[in-house]
Amino acid sequence: MPEKVRVICTCSHGMGSCLILKWTAESVLKKHGYEADVIASDMATCKGDRGKIILTDKLHAGVLGEMPGKKVVTIRNFTSKDEMEVALIPAVKEMYPSAI
Repeated sequence: MPEKVRVICTCSHGMGSCLILKWTAESVLKKHGYEADVIASDMATCKGDRGKIILTDKLHAGVLGEMPGKKVVTIRNFTSKDEMEVALIPAVKEMYPSAI
């Protein structure tokens, strides 16, 4: 059985920009046929989540640092489906090779 994709969208408090990331990521994942759980989260909580992909901006990525077993993907324009597609889909293929 393929592993279900789980993406954690994070910002400082989990109530603002990460929600925009979540909506954009869900749209792109659906377009590519992925069934995924996309979660909005604050920075502290995302570190302990089982999701293998963390979506955030460059500033928060620097604060998060390296996390073994997880891939931090940075997005500049949170509403750009094109940018999301270029950044997220390769990460999904890398971290969840059996998913679709």
